[in-house]
Order: sequence, then structure tokens, then C-alpha cells
Amino acid sequence: MLLSVCRQTLGEKSFHCSSSYRAVPQALRPKPIRVSNKTGIPLDVLPSRGLTAKQAERMTRINDSDLPRVSTQARSKEESKEERKARKQAIKEERKERREEKKANKEAFKEEKARQEKQMLNLRTNIQGLKL
Repeated sequence: MLLSVCRQTLGEKSFHCSSSYRAVPQALRPKPIRVSNKTGIPLDVLPSRGLTAKQAERMTRINDSDLPRVSTQARSKEESKEERKARKQAIKEERKERREEKKANKEAFKEEKARQEKQMLNLRTNIQGLKL
């Protein structure tokens, strides 16, 4: 394989394009592409394992609801009466918030179902009107 450029200069050394591939300095040779035997995908092309852009975005959107809840944390055996009362109150608040969240989700899904059923009914009546 020969270089397409007639004369290359590398520092003080120069070489002519008619010279063979072996005479080309290692720094100017193209890096060979290694292909995986298992997948056939070129190696060292894709980024190293880690978070993808989508996963990184999801990680930045984590809010308080995704963090460990009070009810999932272990209690200490040496907790005082005040600590126990505070822990139980936090659990009650957490459950109350979860009930409200569940109720709102239920209502939202019910409204969406009604909207979709209405849309399907309108679609059916429009198609029947076209057939007449």
C-alpha cells in the first residue's frame, strides 16, 4: 500500500511516495480496525461501558420520590421515645402522600380512558356516516 501524497516530511526525515508501506513511519500509518469475532462490530469505536446519554438524563431527573423512603429504612434498637414517635409520624405522612398520589393517578387514568372511548365512538360514527 502506497501513500497518495508524493512527498511527506516528518521532522528531518522525508520519503517518496514510491516507497513501500513498511517504509512509512509508524505515526503516519492508519490504525488497523479490529472487529469482534462474536458480534462483527468494530472494537474501540463505541464509547466504553457506562451511562448512555438517556440514562444520564434520567439520573439527573431523579427527585425526592425516587430516593429511599422512611418506611424502608431500618430502625435502630436504641431509639428513644421521641425518635420512635417522629419515625412513625414520618411513615404516616409518607403513606398519606402515597394514597393521594394513587388517587390522582386513578382519576387521571379514568379520565384518559373516557376520552379515548369517546374518541373511538366519534371515529366509528364518522366512518358509518361515510358509508351511507
